[in-house]
Amino acid sequence: MTSWLSPHELRATTLSFQDTWLIIFRGHSAQGSDIHALQMAYDGVSQATQLDAFKTGLRSGYSIEQVLQQPLFSGVLAGSGWQWVNLGFLVGGLFMLSYKLIHWQIPISMLAAIAICSGLAWGYDAAHQASPLIHLFSGASMLGAFFIATDPVSASTPPKGRLIYGALMYLARKNGKPSAAALETIAPDGYSGAIQLLVGANFNGTVLGTRVIEHHETPGLGDKIELRISNWIAFFSGKKIESSGDKHWAIKKDGGVFDQFTGATITPRAVVNAVRRTALYMETLPPKLGSLSVCGTNK
Repeated sequence: MTSWLSPHELRATTLSFQDTWLIIFRGHSAQGSDIHALQMAYDGVSQATQLDAFKTGLRSGYSIEQVLQQPLFSGVLAGSGWQWVNLGFLVGGLFMLSYKLIHWQIPISMLAAIAICSGLAWGYDAAHQASPLIHLFSGASMLGAFFIATDPVSASTPPKGRLIYGALMYLARKNGKPSAAALETIAPDGYSGAIQLLVGANFNGTVLGTRVIEHHETPGLGDKIELRISNWIAFFSGKKIESSGDKHWAIKKDGGVFDQFTGATITPRAVVNAVRRTALYMETLPPKLGSLSVCGTNK
């Protein structure tokens, strides 16, 4: 089992560089204390992010001034510890941008949306809302913007689509907890190019609804993916994917349960595959959603 010391501000004993070195390589400090003795003050400290502590403090009736006096919020930019984690993710993201490993539109639009939304909420009610800096540097905003939202499988590919995708991720909450989400995604292999989709699903692989936002498919053939022309797209509602190898998630020509169009199989196949990938991606989101910033902090 891996052992970790408590955060610096919460330790009963402050370690020097020499003591840290000795504990790592010899198992005890110069004074003879081992890691278990140094953990006596706290068995462990675990939580989602400081954003959760901020929200919990406000819901418990504390003022913002009282909440920000906690050691967790003693950082220069935001929460102690998390600010450096986020700065590290920011540096890593900028490194990937400089080497053109990701495109700038998604992370910039996502961070701008967080800053604008939280800034408006903070400006309207600073007594009950977190500042933009806390939203940007106390949660997992940088991780989400540079390393999650830019996922090449589920992210949008056209430049305009990336800007929209980065700025908009719709979360449904039940009793204050995320219960479902709607993501803009892309089917890159349509007959006449990329097909822009909006997919709503919960986090157990069940699709709640799908709509086509933009496409260039052939009129009279591939354009049946539009709800105004055909109700084919409505067949996704309520469908659950069991695993990445679920053979039901294919058009009937490929052994699945989804109809293809007469004279057009490429278009429906592309849409089915894109919705399948997005539903699978949704299943991976719950551990990440608790640390992502939202627009404002609920009382």
